Formats: sequence, C-alpha cells, structure tokens
Amino acid sequence: MAIRTDLTSTRDAVAERRARVLELTRLGWKAYEIAFELRISERTVQRYRDNERAGRPPGMPPVHRRTLERAPQIRRLAEMGYGNCQIADKIGMSPRTVRRYLAMAS
Repeated sequence: MAIRTDLTSTRDAVAERRARVLELTRLGWKAYEIAFELRISERTVQRYRDNERAGRPPGMPPVHRRTLERAPQIRRLAEMGYGNCQIADKIGMSPRTVRRYLAMAS
C-alpha cells in the first residue's frame, strides 16, 4: 500500500476503502473476511456499514454505534431546550459528543 502525504489523497483513499467495504458487504462477505482482505480492523468495517445504514455521507467521520442508538433521544432533549451538558448528564455521554452529534445533525 502506498503512503499518501496530502489530505486530498488521504480522503480519496478512505472513500475508496469505504466503497470497497460496502461492495464486499453486498457480495456477502463477513466483517472478519473484509478486515483481513483490506488489512483494517473488523470495527472499522462495522462502522462503515453502520454509517451506510444511517445514511451518512462518505466524507463524514465515523459515528459510534452507541451515538446512533441514542440519536433520537439526543434530538428530543435538544428540541425540549436542554443544553449539551444537561443532555450529556441525562444519557451518560460527554458534552463534547452531544455537541458534535448536534452539529452534524443540523
């Protein structure tokens, strides 16, 4: 695998890798098979799959499954007027995670 130095090339490489993961998934490959083939972790494979299911665009950073599961609750509390720290306390996340999620969701 070639080492890439500029940011655009890195983004392109990540986009290519994500596309390859999704292609192999559609062909019925298991996560561990894809991880072995592409020399990435199984967790990375799962995050690409989760983000695809959630409809996240390719350029967005991965979101942890736990955040995706709590997304409706985060949105509801924000709509009720709770601040990031209050939401974080209620659902057991860091205020930074809540803030990032709300920034990406808007």
